[in-house]
Amino acid sequence: ELLQHPFLALPPPKSTGREAFGDVFVGPLVARYRGRERDLLASLTRFVAESVAAGMRRWVREPVAEVLVSGGGARNRTLMAALAATLDPVPVRSLAEAGLDPDAKEAVAFAVLANETLFGRPGNVPGATGAAGPRILGKPCLGRRAGHSDSANSMISKLRWWNTLPPPYTPATSTITPIARPPQSARC
Repeated sequence: ELLQHPFLALPPPKSTGREAFGDVFVGPLVARYRGRERDLLASLTRFVAESVAAGMRRWVREPVAEVLVSGGGARNRTLMAALAATLDPVPVRSLAEAGLDPDAKEAVAFAVLANETLFGRPGNVPGATGAAGPRILGKPCLGRRAGHSDSANSMISKLRWWNTLPPPYTPATSTITPIARPPQSARC
């Protein structure tokens, strides 16, 4: 019955939270499961895993090599086991196993987008955003702060530390381009 929620039928990209799965959604379930709260938590955890698996089966057309879980769910052993069971044979791992903090996905995403902008490369996916084509996102403009004299160019040169990192964080072994001097068009 939970898997019939209208949000699950919407095509990606999509995002939701309390507006669809908050009090209005949970309130009736809490009343129905009164005295059986553990059963409710187990059911909701399984609902999350089943909805992820159903969404992947419905919307993901390419073969999936693995699923990396981030956020609080990555620390929920019951959810991780349910995801592994519903997505089998696709491996399910925490983002931590890939070397990134599961709570830092937004920070990592912004770092990747900033890197693409610095090098004058598109950072959008037109099919996901509805844009007419690939676009360079944003423009780096590092202004002066009171008491500081760093210009955008000197700040960018300080980012060259990336080139000093030992393997595997080198241009030859990493899919992330090391940060160096961006193209002239990207400067303020």
